[in-house]
Order: sequence, then structure tokens, then C-alpha cells
Amino acid sequence: METNLSKIHSAEQNEIFYQELQQILQKENSLLKELLDNYEIQREALIKNDLQGFVKNLEEQQILVWEADSTEKKRRALLSKYFPDRETDDLVLTEILQDAPDYLKKDLQEQRESIKTLISKVSLYRETNRRLIQKSLEMLNYRIRLLTQWGERFYTQNGSQENSMPKLVNKKA
Repeated sequence: METNLSKIHSAEQNEIFYQELQQILQKENSLLKELLDNYEIQREALIKNDLQGFVKNLEEQQILVWEADSTEKKRRALLSKYFPDRETDDLVLTEILQDAPDYLKKDLQEQRESIKTLISKVSLYRETNRRLIQKSLEMLNYRIRLLTQWGERFYTQNGSQENSMPKLVNKKA
């Protein structure tokens, strides 16, 4: 499980690898920040029952997810290229960063930590929003059942009004 790239590639190749990795991690970090902001906006739309804002947010969210997926694929391809004998799932970023050039090491480690933190926050928002959506659907189903039951009392199946409509004033009394 040795990751020392200098034994596998030239110093120039290692430098290029870590610069590319830095750019990819910065892009992933940026996308995760945007996704977190998106989930925050989504939560506000859910709380306010802003359906139009929610739908717009979902469209933006889908684009961010596609971009994040694309960036992850680039990172995996880069790792596969520089570690052809290893599965990308087996590669640990902490291990890879040990051999990074000193001038990039700190930034790469900060990017890694930021990504971990953002992923945790995004997961938390996603779960919270999922629960809000579930509660909204339960409330909507409840209201639909009430309206359906109310409507069944006053209309026949063919849509005509029944004679047994409740009256506010009893004329016989």
C-alpha cells in the first residue's frame, strides 16, 4: 500500500498530479458549498410552503449534483491514472497527500477537511429537508382525505347534489 509517487513517477509528473488534484478538490469544495446553500434555500422554501421556489431550487440542485458527479469522476480518473495498480475506492486521500509537495500540502489538507465538513452538513440538510417534505405530504394527504370525505357527503357519484344537504336552519322547527 505504498503511495510514494516519487518512486512511480518523475518529480514533474508528481507536481502535475498534485496540481490537478488541487484544482479538482477546489472544484468539489466549491460545488459542495453551493449545494449546501441550495439545501438551505430549499429548507426555507419548504418552511414557507413556497412550491414555486421549491421547484426552482430542485432544478438548480439537479445541475449541482450533475456537476459534482462529473467532478468526482474526474478525480477518480486522475487517481486511476496515477495509481493504475490500485482501486480508486481503496485510495485514501490522507495517504495520497503525504507525498504532496510542501507548498501544496497544507492547501490540499484544508480542502480535504472542508470537503468532509461540507459533506456532513449537506447530509444533515438533505435529511432535514426529506423529513419536511414527508411532513408536508402527510399534511396534504390529510387535507385531501378531509375534502374527499366532505365532498362525498353532499354529492352523489354522478356529481348531482343530494337532497340530504345539511341545512343551517331547520324550517320545521
